[in-house]
Amino acid sequence: MRREIPSQWSRPWLVMWALLAPTLLVAAVLMPFRLWALLVALAFGVPEAVGVWHKGDRLPPLTYIAAWFLPRWMVQTLVGFAAGAIGAVWLGFPRPLQLGALLGLVTWALDHFGVTYSGRHAWAYEGRTGSGATTLQVSNAPEAAGGGPPDLPDPAPGLPVVVIDLDGTLAESTWPSPTIGAPLKEGVDALVRWRARGCQIVIWTARPESHRGRIQRWLTEQGLADLVFDVQCDKPIGGLYVDDRAWRPPWSER
Repeated sequence: MRREIPSQWSRPWLVMWALLAPTLLVAAVLMPFRLWALLVALAFGVPEAVGVWHKGDRLPPLTYIAAWFLPRWMVQTLVGFAAGAIGAVWLGFPRPLQLGALLGLVTWALDHFGVTYSGRHAWAYEGRTGSGATTLQVSNAPEAAGGGPPDLPDPAPGLPVVVIDLDGTLAESTWPSPTIGAPLKEGVDALVRWRARGCQIVIWTARPESHRGRIQRWLTEQGLADLVFDVQCDKPIGGLYVDDRAWRPPWSER
């Protein structure tokens, strides 16, 4: 969960959403369905559409705001709970809170298994032996791609997964702008050479989940999509990252 607010976002716009979203949820159980649907179409649909189409993301839609401040599993669980509870009230079902809790649990489980099936946890399948296991071989030999000397560090033995940042490492840093910068040649070359060594590549960025499609398109444009195993968003933003397996590339921006 993040606390900092992107500098380009309008504060009054965020306050408007903070007041509007819970008001619409409460109104759902107090108003007739048709009247509430009309209210949602105007009070939610219009600003959401403005946020989606507004250039520069100064007026972000509620979905972008939720993706920035809250983890995906929490948002989906809350949506499932609200849909179940409010739907039970509208349809006259007994025990709306219990039905909401059930749908919230279902949406959480779907998200949990979705993360697993998307292959985000590459480490869980690497360095194993036996039937169905996959063991990637990491070589210190000079790479065919680029033809340069093996001056890049190797990942830890038995864990051939390289986790790479995006802004300032693979691309010129433009954050917090949603636009991704031009590729950094040294970073792209390093990614290609690590992949040639047999490593799996995971992009880990502080950009929100709502930028995932934008990142995937950028990777495709650079011819890197097939080399990247996964993209993970929502890395906590910090001024210093301390890790026993970290390596700062010499070309990265300071």
